[in-house]
Amino acid sequence: MRPWVSKDSGPAFRARQGALASFRVAGRGVAGAWLGGRNMRFHAAAAWGALWWGWWVGLAPGEMAAVVLAAALVLFAELANTAVEAAVDLVHPDPHPLARAAKDYAAGAVLVAAAGAALTGLLVFLPRLAELPALVGRLAAGPQPAFLLYLAGQAVLLGAWAVTFRPPASAGGEKGRTP
Repeated sequence: MRPWVSKDSGPAFRARQGALASFRVAGRGVAGAWLGGRNMRFHAAAAWGALWWGWWVGLAPGEMAAVVLAAALVLFAELANTAVEAAVDLVHPDPHPLARAAKDYAAGAVLVAAAGAALTGLLVFLPRLAELPALVGRLAAGPQPAFLLYLAGQAVLLGAWAVTFRPPASAGGEKGRTP
């Protein structure tokens, strides 16, 4: 994976800028991870879906907080993984066992965070499956505006994913992954 890099990076640029510029730099980091990695787009779509489903079924504030924190942890781990991969590729572009180990550890962090989020989702949403027939009945009575808004949000995310999706350069895995 080739990271997206801004021309306005580096310590000299940041020293001249204020707090607003720090948010701009952070936003570019998130945008770069979005544009450069399909896993980030997948995890963001899953988080979006979980948050909307939680809102739609009426999760309690504590349950919704658990879903938000689990989703944020996965997105944080994916950003950290992207940063580690970019730094390792910069320092050691040639295949090396330690470079591979660093990338594998970062990818493992994403896996652990995603497994924790999936478990959180099961604990929070599994009891709500008993309410599914009533929710479907509500939809059969007529489309709810919130559900239509949910579908529109999913369509926008799917469209953004489709527009930014780039297949891997080779069948061997993601581009830039040290073997």
